[in-house]
Amino acid sequence: MFEYVKATIDFLAQHPEISYSLVFLAATFESMPLLGSVVPGSTIILAVSATAPSGAVSFWPLVFWSVLGAVIGDGASYWLGRRYQRRILSTWPCSRYPQLAVKSEAFFAKHGGKSVVIGRFTPALRPFIPLFAGILDMPPRRFYVANILSALLWAPAHIIPGIALGATLGLAAAVVGRLVGLGAIVVVTLWGATLIAKYIVRQALPHVTRCIIAVRLWASAGDSLIKRQMDALLDPERNEARAIGLVGIVLIGATWLFLGALEDVVTGDPLVRADRAVYSLLQSFRSSTGDALMTTITEMGDSLVVISVVCAATAWLLFRRAWRSALYLLVAVAGASLFNSGIKLILSRERPISDLYDGVSAFSFPSGHATVNFALYGFICVLILRNLSSAWRLPVVGLVLSLVTLIALSRLYLGAHWFSDVLAGLSFGVAWIALLGTGYQAHRQEMVEAKGLLAVVCAALITGGGLNAYLHYPTDVERYAPRSTTQQMSSAQWMAGGWQEMPVRRTDLIGEYEGPLTVQLVGDLDSLEQELLAHGWIKPRALSLANSLTWIESNPDPALVPTIPLLHEGLAPSLTLIYVQSASSRLVFRLWRTGTVINSTGATQKHLWIGAATQEELRPLIWPLTITAVKPDANTPRDSLIGLIPNSVLARRTSIHDSKFWDGQVLLMSSESL
Repeated sequence: MFEYVKATIDFLAQHPEISYSLVFLAATFESMPLLGSVVPGSTIILAVSATAPSGAVSFWPLVFWSVLGAVIGDGASYWLGRRYQRRILSTWPCSRYPQLAVKSEAFFAKHGGKSVVIGRFTPALRPFIPLFAGILDMPPRRFYVANILSALLWAPAHIIPGIALGATLGLAAAVVGRLVGLGAIVVVTLWGATLIAKYIVRQALPHVTRCIIAVRLWASAGDSLIKRQMDALLDPERNEARAIGLVGIVLIGATWLFLGALEDVVTGDPLVRADRAVYSLLQSFRSSTGDALMTTITEMGDSLVVISVVCAATAWLLFRRAWRSALYLLVAVAGASLFNSGIKLILSRERPISDLYDGVSAFSFPSGHATVNFALYGFICVLILRNLSSAWRLPVVGLVLSLVTLIALSRLYLGAHWFSDVLAGLSFGVAWIALLGTGYQAHRQEMVEAKGLLAVVCAALITGGGLNAYLHYPTDVERYAPRSTTQQMSSAQWMAGGWQEMPVRRTDLIGEYEGPLTVQLVGDLDSLEQELLAHGWIKPRALSLANSLTWIESNPDPALVPTIPLLHEGLAPSLTLIYVQSASSRLVFRLWRTGTVINSTGATQKHLWIGAATQEELRPLIWPLTITAVKPDANTPRDSLIGLIPNSVLARRTSIHDSKFWDGQVLLMSSESL
């Protein structure tokens, strides 16, 4: 198929008149009823325009034929409307789209003559607007003035972006052909999926409705507990039953998420490895401005602020004689706090930075800030949402979720908690509020003046947060300052077996183990890079929109296909080089920085880097896509580096058994004699 498309594009490049004809037909058909909904005219014009920088077509002829086609297409649709009036709406294909016809007529009635210009840029209504201009007897002179003006605006609006795309990406004719082919596949797939979805909805909804009616008849015929609950759940007049069912789902889901995080922390599953990856990733983003902002945000969730908000809200509720609401609020916050402290004491998990706090707060799992703040502000939402107007509910919920999310994110950014700590804290908070909220709503409702309570909470939050920041900000900035986690090791210790303390395999961002790390380097990356460049290795192209288009070329050059910036424990590689082996194969060498420095002779320190060399093959996936597939063999790519660096030896890991794809050996390289 690609060879056919390539030959077609090459032919069009040699015969530009055919390209102009294609643009003319695309612009014409896009303004016709039905055809305008099927023919991707805008896509065709963009694709053809993208070949202009290569000389296949020229700008002004493109504009001329696009404008002419748009004017003729709208003119033909206008003539049909004037000639056949509303009779045309009852004939095929217009009869298949009565809703579009109604919308188009309403659009024309609202905007009048301007709708011809505006409708040109409204994809769904574009084919019908000129038709209704004729049906409603718009004067021809007025119509054609608007028609020509809109075409003069519409054509450059499609052609100029296409030319800019072609110039920016440097598209060859073959690449454009594959883009057009890919676009056609996407359009056809979406169109087919839409038809299937419509068919399923039309055929399935009547069956579902009949089933619901049958179940309701069965439920209403008895007096058992199950039948009463089923009748309440399906009764459209009883929203409470559905709300309770939804809350039950939320409760079960949040509890499952909390228990899953707890199990992973206890057993050391991939979530624990993901914790370190997320920690390393966020620590790489640290800056003085970010530290100041996140320290201020985390102080908004400190105990002093929580106590201030709880006291103010409780006092307000007691003043308004909402005794039960005040009691529930205290139980929500106190229960979350006690549960958090109990789990911390049982697990005694160490924080990413171990010396941040003392006592129970020194432990990490789960995050107290996430747990208690979600419980506090979540239950305040339970108290006030029912008594708020619908216009206020979404902003209030959005504000609460934003505040709690920012506080949780600040704990991750500052290194105060692992990702699993925050996940567990939020999930328990959701489950706790779902449980308490259900119990609270099941009793007779108390009148809680929502806006008054909201104002009190906001005032307490601002006052308590400001006071807390005033008292503790200088201390907290120092407390949460980035810490150096560098470990030291002598070169003799490293060679004697210290290298085996380094990770065996790469860990991705979700904590899963990937390929083995078969190379370790002690020394300067620049020196290694220059040495490898001298032996034929090259720097890869950066991953970008333009470079990624090589994945839709036919037989792309392995040197031009960008590499994927794989992460190890949240960090991107510090060095990436490639070596082209053949027209469809290459080696990729990546190194990541570790937190270990090697003390060499002369009291100098050198960084330790770990990485791997892998072999990638370029393979066609589904036309027109090409992918890079990593071969599982870890030995051959590693051995290709032997001899390129004078000071390098192979050493075997004692904990790894020889397998088909990796013999357990690691290449140790150094700028000094080993």
